[in-house]
Amino acid sequence: MSSLLILGIVQAIFFALVLLFQRKASLPSRILSIWMFILALNLGGVLATLEGLYQSRPYLFGFDATLIFLHGPMIYLYVITSISEKPTLKMKHLLHFAPYLFFTAYLFYLLKIENPNLSYEEIKAIFYDPNPILLFLEISIHAMFLTYIIVSSLTLRRYQSTIPKSFSYLEGIDFKWLQVVLYALLFISILIVLSIILSDILSIFSIESKAYLFYASMALLPFYLLFHAIQRKIIYPSDQLQQTKKYKNSTVTNEEALQIQKRLVELMKTEKPFLDGHLSILKLASMLDIHQKQLSQVINEKYQTNFFHFINSYRVEEVKHKINNPAYKNFSLLGIAYDSGFNTKSAFSKAFKRANGITPSEFKNLNK
Repeated sequence: MSSLLILGIVQAIFFALVLLFQRKASLPSRILSIWMFILALNLGGVLATLEGLYQSRPYLFGFDATLIFLHGPMIYLYVITSISEKPTLKMKHLLHFAPYLFFTAYLFYLLKIENPNLSYEEIKAIFYDPNPILLFLEISIHAMFLTYIIVSSLTLRRYQSTIPKSFSYLEGIDFKWLQVVLYALLFISILIVLSIILSDILSIFSIESKAYLFYASMALLPFYLLFHAIQRKIIYPSDQLQQTKKYKNSTVTNEEALQIQKRLVELMKTEKPFLDGHLSILKLASMLDIHQKQLSQVINEKYQTNFFHFINSYRVEEVKHKINNPAYKNFSLLGIAYDSGFNTKSAFSKAFKRANGITPSEFKNLNK
């Protein structure tokens, strides 16, 4: 357990420094960096307990426990700033840290004012056989953590449903990796709540096993996050994000919409912007010299679809044209897909089958 904690601490600190000293540290990156430092400090406190380092410094024991109150808010703040077009933090966000300040102040009162001369073993006994307030503290920690994970997950899912309105691709911007993290933490949180019931209330599950379960899982978290950072999925998480709001107050008339549609069709035919694998509605609107809301409205109203499917329909037609073009006879299907604007095999296969009802291979065999 100690080795795992040490690896987790080192990885968390390394990852935090990478995020902090990157060339253009965005607000979400700074929040994630601070969270990694907090996680390292939290794991360090657990390691110090396991190694008996608090026996000579009992006045430090216990205060790392309330750091768990910070994990939930930091995850939530990372999510909401990552999916925001203009990420900012406001004074109201400080309220998320009130439980941490309150319970840290309570521990200070309990251990430094009410019982100022307790030995290490006496303080340890308080935590292992908690009074009602400390038991409430423990339950509150994990209940809050569970709540933040659920809220963060729902917030992320709502955002994911809006991506096709603004982008012609999903790779690297759909935060699937973060959704996996949230699901894993949700599962761990549920296990922890159950273990609290079994250990502290029913005395069936050992307190040590409950702690090992939580902290071992948290020690593995920096490894997973760093893996995705290497793939540059979370270094600049909000650089490309552009939210498109509803256009119920749009001033685009039907005649103007028809003109925009005509120009759009001509642009798609002559310049083929869909060949850009990272085409966004903002880029395409700039090429037409109109606002992205106007373009979104035209695509939705005139084609009864969203931007994602609209662009991919052109890419699919381009693939079909190239399959039947002798100049591409030596190209693989995946090579043709990449040459037509798709970024991954899975995105290509899904879009092609959605448009034609058959797979690309089946289409190619039918057109031999």
